[in-house]
Amino acid sequence: MPLIPTGAERESEWGETGLPCSPEEGAEALAGLGDCWSVGPTDGSAPTRTLVVIGDSHAMQLLTPVTRAAERQGWSVVSYLRMGCRYTGPAAPVDEDCAAFNAAARDAALARDPDAVVTVGTRSLPAAPHEELVEGWEEGAAPFLDAGVPVVAFRDNPRFPFDMFECVETYGAGHPRCNVPREQALQGTDPLLEVAARHEDVRVVDLTDRLCTEDVCPAVVGNIVVYRDLDHLTSTYAATLTPDVEQRLRAALGW
Repeated sequence: MPLIPTGAERESEWGETGLPCSPEEGAEALAGLGDCWSVGPTDGSAPTRTLVVIGDSHAMQLLTPVTRAAERQGWSVVSYLRMGCRYTGPAAPVDEDCAAFNAAARDAALARDPDAVVTVGTRSLPAAPHEELVEGWEEGAAPFLDAGVPVVAFRDNPRFPFDMFECVETYGAGHPRCNVPREQALQGTDPLLEVAARHEDVRVVDLTDRLCTEDVCPAVVGNIVVYRDLDHLTSTYAATLTPDVEQRLRAALGW
């Protein structure tokens, strides 16, 4: 079967965000700092749960499976996004605009009183040690934990030193270059587990087994190209993770 998405579709392969937020959902609080998006039940019913997603493009790519799972479960999802700005605490070494966005998103999320907050808690790296905790992430989670709101930390996907989509176009899906050894993509153990052990309401979701085999992290699974560049999942592949994200979110949160 032909590989999907095609090169012509590549630029549109970002997360499914939903519709722009209303002022009540945080649009005004984030004005000029980032984007606010919202998904809710389409039948007019009240949502059974409310999730807030905060982060950068790696949080955005998770919105495809998260919002699809939400539609199946009758949840609402409000997302606060700023590209290149991983969610973290106020003392983290980020630029001034990113710090302002994180503070505004934190306040807007607390004002929503959500059932859970979703972020990406690790950062993948193109070279050794290949993965690290987001500096200051634990501090960033603290206001939610203090308010009794569980925080779901997704483990980041692998990041490569070259464009995986172009690797497939140049060498083919079966080429060793496009099937990176797993030990060269992520650490052997999820760094978030140590944080979760310290906080009862930090819940970890790890999708590595859907991104890598025991040996390699491939550029193509079936006939779907996994990465649109060197570190972002295609929305087409992310959509196939919907059942896993739905099951693992519900298991992590006891829903």
